[in-house]
This record gives sequence, structure tokens and C-alpha cells, in this order.
Amino acid sequence: MNLIKKVHDGLRPSLVSTPRIRTLLIMAVVVLHATAIMATYLAIDASHDEHVAAIEAETRTLARLADQSIAKSAAAFDLELKTIRYQLESSLRDTGQLDPLKFNALLADQERNLQHSADIRVSDASGRVILGTDVTPDSRATWGDRDFFVHHRDSTTETMTVTDPIFGRVSQIWVVS
Repeated sequence: MNLIKKVHDGLRPSLVSTPRIRTLLIMAVVVLHATAIMATYLAIDASHDEHVAAIEAETRTLARLADQSIAKSAAAFDLELKTIRYQLESSLRDTGQLDPLKFNALLADQERNLQHSADIRVSDASGRVILGTDVTPDSRATWGDRDFFVHHRDSTTETMTVTDPIFGRVSQIWVVS
């Protein structure tokens, strides 16, 4: 045991004092540190890429759900509008006029069916707003010059269209028509 210790003690000062060995040891330590740094960077980069991929997948899922929700709401709204249109046309065909009390109550019921997500109003052929829960008989609001009114008036199809936000002439707030 003493012999090994003597040999070991005798070698250490000579190895450390050799400039070439010292340089090799320093280079080995630097290479090991650089390797550790590179491995850490690659692990972090891989983790970042995994997180980005997970966030992108979650965003696509949320967008798909939002699209389905909006489509479902639009379909429900379109059905409510068709129901109102049928009632209005039936009344005009049967009596030649519209009873504002009856139809304002109908519009209020339909708005409740839509869970207050929309205010429903009706205009005459010129675009003057004549029915709605907040429309008064002396109301002078008109949609006659609005693009959506002209589109519906001139269209031969019965499809629902949606506008960009516009300032409501009856509600006095920004709305989508």
C-alpha cells in the first residue's frame, strides 16, 4: 500500500507540472462543459418545440370548437328568422296587415329563444324599421341605404348574410346585422 502511495505521490507533481498534460486536461474540461451546454440547449429546444406543437394543436381544437359553436348559433338564428318570416307573410296574406303588438311579442319570444344574443327587427319594403322590441311607432330609423338591406331586397336567394360591424340606428350601439 505504501508503495502505491509513493508511486502515486511521485507521479502527481510531474503530471500536473507538465504543460502539455495541463493543456490536455483543460481542453478536456472545456470540451466536457461545451458538451454539457450543448446537450442542455438541445433538451430545452426539443422541449420548446414540443410545447409549441401542443399549443398549436390546442389552438386548432379551440378554433374548430368556436367554428362549430358559431355555425350552430347561426343555424339557430336562421331558423328563428325563417319562423318570423313565415308568421309575417302568413299575417299579410290572411289579413293584409301586421299587428305591431302581436309581432313585437313574437319578436321578444324569439329573442328569448336565442338567449338574448340578438335583437330582431323588421323593416318594410322601403327599409323603414317598423317592428322590434325597442321600435316605437314614430321611429324614423331606416335601413334603406344599408348594403345588407339592398342585398336582401335585390337577392333571389333566401340565404342569411352577415355584415361587418355597423352602428345600429335603433340600438345606438355597434352591431352585426
